[in-house]
Amino acid sequence: MATCAENPASGSEVEIKAAHDDDHKTSETSNEGKDANEDSMIQNDVEMKEECIPFKIDETSEDKKHMKEEPVIHEKIKPPDAEFAWWTLAITKEEIESAEKLYLQNKNIEMKDSFLMEFTTSPAFQRDTSRYGDYRFTFPLTELMELYKEQNCGGKEPVLRVFKTMFYLQEIVYAVLVHSPQDNKEFGDYPLLEESNFVHYKDGQIMWKAQAISGNHQVTLSVDTSEPRLNVKRLYSSTYYVWDNVCLAFHLPAQKALDFTTDRLIEALAACKLHKKNLLGQEDFSYDAKTVVDCLKTTLEDAENADA
Repeated sequence: MATCAENPASGSEVEIKAAHDDDHKTSETSNEGKDANEDSMIQNDVEMKEECIPFKIDETSEDKKHMKEEPVIHEKIKPPDAEFAWWTLAITKEEIESAEKLYLQNKNIEMKDSFLMEFTTSPAFQRDTSRYGDYRFTFPLTELMELYKEQNCGGKEPVLRVFKTMFYLQEIVYAVLVHSPQDNKEFGDYPLLEESNFVHYKDGQIMWKAQAISGNHQVTLSVDTSEPRLNVKRLYSSTYYVWDNVCLAFHLPAQKALDFTTDRLIEALAACKLHKKNLLGQEDFSYDAKTVVDCLKTTLEDAENADA
């Protein structure tokens, strides 16, 4: 999933994500040792899917709030008054299709019609909207990891660990800690990511075994054993779902930051619509944001053509 960051499907993007608003939070648990909360019970009136859908993601992303004036593109990404930069997975349509194919193979079922897009309705799969802001930076996960490796790890491979599981009213977040090998002593009590039941990292991809991929929706899935095939059925009323997702927390202590060129940041920049349940408590300024982004990209393109 690119870096908006991110089950097994196949992709690799990530996006930067602001910390969750505490008003929405129900509980938070540290993943020191085996995380018992990964299998914790959810409230009885909330329905969760029991089977995992495997996604592979190669991109991540970070969302920024709206600014009334043209945003200043800083060359450093550094969380204000915090030592972690949070990125979410950016899951593409191709990665959803890949996850569907893998799921059907595991079930030994053949289907001509696609079904998974009907169920990937949670905010984790909505690339055009954001709960955090109307500007978004999206990078390939491999690029972000390489940048972190060179700038913060002295050229050594970053260490990935199970950080914590955060519970909100309708959201469960599996946080992955990314840190320098120099900080192994500080974070040694957190288990390595290989011990996680739901998230793994390999060859520049996040593998996420998603358990709950839907928001409120009006479809259900059943297995026809006589075929065998899967049937998607429309419901008369919507069902309330808890949904889960994965975030990457890059450790950036003291004066450390992620340094980008201005041109690369503009290339990675996009405007997105504010989700109706956004954490900013403001209206959607995506039209203004798109105008600003288009202007920046046009200026960059003109400069590149002039240099050609």
